[in-house]
Amino acid sequence: MVITGAKTTLLYRRSNTIESNAVRVIYGRGAIITEIYTDEGVTGHSIITGMSAANQSEEDYLKYTLDRVVLPMIIGEDPFKREYIWKKLFRDTTRIGRMGAPVRAISAVDMALWDLAGKAYGMPVYKMIGQYRDEVACYASGGYYANIGENDIQMLADEFLEYKAMNFKAVKMKVGRLPVREDVKRVAKVKELIGDDIMLLVDANEAWTFNEALEFARGVEPIGIGWLEEPLAPDDTIALKELCSRTNVPICCGETEYHKWSVNRIIEAGCKYVNADLTRVGGITEMIKIAGICQLRNVPLAPHSIPELHVTIGACFPNTPFIEFWKAGRENQVLFDELMAPSKEKMNVRPGVLRPVDEPGLGLEFDPDVIKKYKVDSVLSVM
Repeated sequence: MVITGAKTTLLYRRSNTIESNAVRVIYGRGAIITEIYTDEGVTGHSIITGMSAANQSEEDYLKYTLDRVVLPMIIGEDPFKREYIWKKLFRDTTRIGRMGAPVRAISAVDMALWDLAGKAYGMPVYKMIGQYRDEVACYASGGYYANIGENDIQMLADEFLEYKAMNFKAVKMKVGRLPVREDVKRVAKVKELIGDDIMLLVDANEAWTFNEALEFARGVEPIGIGWLEEPLAPDDTIALKELCSRTNVPICCGETEYHKWSVNRIIEAGCKYVNADLTRVGGITEMIKIAGICQLRNVPLAPHSIPELHVTIGACFPNTPFIEFWKAGRENQVLFDELMAPSKEKMNVRPGVLRPVDEPGLGLEFDPDVIKKYKVDSVLSVM
């Protein structure tokens, strides 16, 4: 079998309600679907996402990198030689970046090749990797900033009481946009509402200096949170190591790491959880290695974002306690709710629990009408 062609499709949905995390206002959500074709008629699919960062250019740049740099390099290759293709792409994009867009493009290719192989073999990818469990736990992700002030607190309360009523065992909220003391109060309020039986995770999206992160960690230590995610700039492993050594709050990092070497560095620094992302870290081929490193170091791997992809990882590795999940209807997830509705229906078991789709490949199914509805040539063209 030989790869004969490839295609990318860019989708974008502008949000009706504007939310924000610590560092970015979220105006909309984008996605790039990658298709890889072969001479035997077997096609592999994958999806990567963006939130129109970098002056709204994120998805456009990712698509350009795929179309002009990475995908032409795989034409004529054997699609089953995933390890060879991964190394070739990573090596030959060294001069344009070992992080960011080139590795995200490699992620898209690698996931599509795994999907293609599963379809060729007639087997789900999670069984190809080696299944560990039938069901995958997930935590409810939300708690974005909307209207700062009392209304924000009330919206937080309503949202997290809903998660509690749905029997989620872990939930996550955003911090980092307000002064540290105010964010500590918000965390205390949510923890009071949900009680001690539900793990509360908090995410700062790399917003703080070392002193701010340490102040926050000390402020929430008595509250008892499950982890503090991405408190510092991702490249500052010296400050990360110092923070991990000076607080009992578990630190979680990894969503902005791009390969096994950088994940190994944050574990060396003292991170207690790794939340690597298939769409950023080089795809399944690299995530398998990262899972092995985490197992060796006794660090849980809790993948970030896109549960339709990460349910495969959750099903395969015993050191994955849960994956990230958004309740249907969240404004910044509506694109994926609509696009992958068939997959979501097959995955959902009950709130807080997913099951990998028992179909050949990754089990991704995209609604063609939704693709037509949100397809764009450029995100910048619809701003």
